[in-house]
Amino acid sequence: MPVVRPWAMNKESNFQYLRFAILMAAPTHHERFYWHYGSTVFLVGNKLYMSLLEPHSIILKDMFAMPGTSGSIDNPRTKGLTDENPIKIGHPFSPEKLDNLLGWFHRIGPLSPSMTALTNILGLGSFLEWDGA
Repeated sequence: MPVVRPWAMNKESNFQYLRFAILMAAPTHHERFYWHYGSTVFLVGNKLYMSLLEPHSIILKDMFAMPGTSGSIDNPRTKGLTDENPIKIGHPFSPEKLDNLLGWFHRIGPLSPSMTALTNILGLGSFLEWDGA
């Protein structure tokens, strides 16, 4: 089978290839919310977060209390302990929404958040059954 080189494809194929390559880029530490004293690593979008959400969320506490198969990558007791094995979070989370929640929780950001930020904070806080929302 011949090797297909990205530059040898048509314009649309090149665009799709570049889009895929960008989406598959290695995640990076969030510039404000990756703290080495945090308890859990989360991957939202292409950003890694490490924060202290677990002690304040009934959902996360319950998740980590679940028994897991020893040595399994999906073991709740090992998931989220390293950058290589983060807890991957999708909808309803987004980097913007998690930034709002963590900014509020850690008192980083505006003293009077926008209505959108407050909606994000309350929405994710309720979703996580978080005692700070």
